[in-house]
Amino acid sequence: MNIETHYNQLIAYIESLDYSNVEQVINYASKEIFKYSAELSIMVMVNALIRAPEFLREKLSERVISYVYYEGSFTSYKYIKSKLIENNDNSNFYHKELFEYLLEVLEDKYKKFKVDLKSR
Repeated sequence: MNIETHYNQLIAYIESLDYSNVEQVINYASKEIFKYSAELSIMVMVNALIRAPEFLREKLSERVISYVYYEGSFTSYKYIKSKLIENNDNSNFYHKELFEYLLEVLEDKYKKFKVDLKSR
């Protein structure tokens, strides 16, 4: 197998994890998974937000925003955007505005470097 296959398998695996305790997952992703991969920790946090209840503690969304701002990349942008599109019609997806804001955060970050993420 090649690296791309393993990477896609890893993403499929993290998307199938148990996200029933959103706070615990975000804490684990930000403290433990981050030690190994910032990108992977952001993907786990994004998946937790997809399954998060309507009333999410502000502290958790602020943590995700911080990680996306400081560690997010073009790959993070593409992943967040794809998950936003994928869940647009999901009636249990309560954080569309937060996902849109995460995209704006990355767009503004990269705009400082004269990179337009929207056009990529």
